[in-house]
Amino acid sequence: MDLANTVKNGGVEYIEIDDTQIALNAENLLVTMQGKEGFAFSGEGEIGVVLDTHISPELKEEGYVREILSKVQNMRKDKGFEVLDNINLYVTENAMLEEIIKKNEALIKHDTLAVEVIYNEDRNTYTETNINGESLKIDVEVE
Repeated sequence: MDLANTVKNGGVEYIEIDDTQIALNAENLLVTMQGKEGFAFSGEGEIGVVLDTHISPELKEEGYVREILSKVQNMRKDKGFEVLDNINLYVTENAMLEEIIKKNEALIKHDTLAVEVIYNEDRNTYTETNINGESLKIDVEVE
């Protein structure tokens, strides 16, 4: 870092190789910054911010829940439901997402006004949706 700062500020550092002094300056030294995997950096001058970009299982689950809520709300709108209509929510064909829905069922019911969440019922009105790269069939009906 000291070498990079010296060169950046127009200075010269010397190294010795085989009894020969070699000057390192901005003309013959390239200084680049490479981020550490899993982190993002942005900065200017002496001020910078480093963010951890690892996605924890909890954060990933939260993303799935938010996307499911969005899809259900859009289906309500597309089907012309009234804002305060209670609904039944049907989901099928993705065991992993169904487990996440079960784990977060109270929140999903609250935010979508769902009275019931029904899993794997045979229906011909499902819509296949993409939930952050996962396929899930969902349907809604007024309760």
